[in-house]
Amino acid sequence: MASAGADAGVAFDGDGDRVYIVDEKGNCPLQDRVLGSYITCLARRSKGPFLVPVDASMAIQEAATKYGAKLLRGPVGDAKLLVEMKKIGASFAGEPSGAWIHREYNLCPDGILSGLLYLKQLETLDLLVSEAVAEIPEYFMARKSVNVKQKLSSSIVATLSGELEKIIGKDSSIETKFGVRVSSEDSWVLVRESGTEPVMRITTESKQRSKANQIMRETLSLVRRVLKGMA
Repeated sequence: MASAGADAGVAFDGDGDRVYIVDEKGNCPLQDRVLGSYITCLARRSKGPFLVPVDASMAIQEAATKYGAKLLRGPVGDAKLLVEMKKIGASFAGEPSGAWIHREYNLCPDGILSGLLYLKQLETLDLLVSEAVAEIPEYFMARKSVNVKQKLSSSIVATLSGELEKIIGKDSSIETKFGVRVSSEDSWVLVRESGTEPVMRITTESKQRSKANQIMRETLSLVRRVLKGMA
C-alpha cells in the first residue's frame, strides 16, 4: 500500500459478495470496526434504521448512538439478515464478514458496490481509512463452538437466560429472538444454534480482555452442563 502510494485497498472474496478494507498504511483493521466506520458515515446524513447481526461488536452500537442513529440487531447470515431488513425497513444491513446490503441499490451483498460506496463516503468526508476506523474502538471478543445433537427447547432457553444473567450481572438485558444474548454496558455474551452445523456458537465481548475470557470460560461450562442434561 505505502509503496504504491494508495489511500486505501479494497479486496473481495472468491464470488465477490464480501468486501475487505485495507488502510493507507497497509493495515487490515478488524472488520467490525470497518463496518462501524461505514455506519457512522451513513449516520451523518441518515438516522437509519441500520441493521447488523446479533454477534457484531458493541462498538458499532456505541458509534451509531453517538450520531443519534437507530441500530438494530438481526440474525446471523446475509440471507436471513435481508429478510429482517425488509421487515424493519432498514436502509442498510451489514455483517462484519464484509457482506453488506445497500437497499437503495441492490438487495444482495455486493462486494464491489460496497467497496465503491465506502470509498465514496470517505471521499465526501475527506477521511483516510485509518481516520474513519479510529473512531471505532476495538474491544476483546472470543468465539467458541460446542457440539449439540438436538434443538434447544424453550425451557432450556429460559435456563440459559437466567444463568447467563448471573454471569454478566443483575442489571443486564436479555434478548432471545436470535439466540440468547445477555448484555451489560461493558460486556455481552451470545449463545445461539448454528444454521449450518450441529453446534452451539458462543460469542463474548468485553472492554476488558480478562473479563471476556472469564465470561467465555463460565459460559462454556454452563452450556456443557445444560447440554449434558439434554442427553
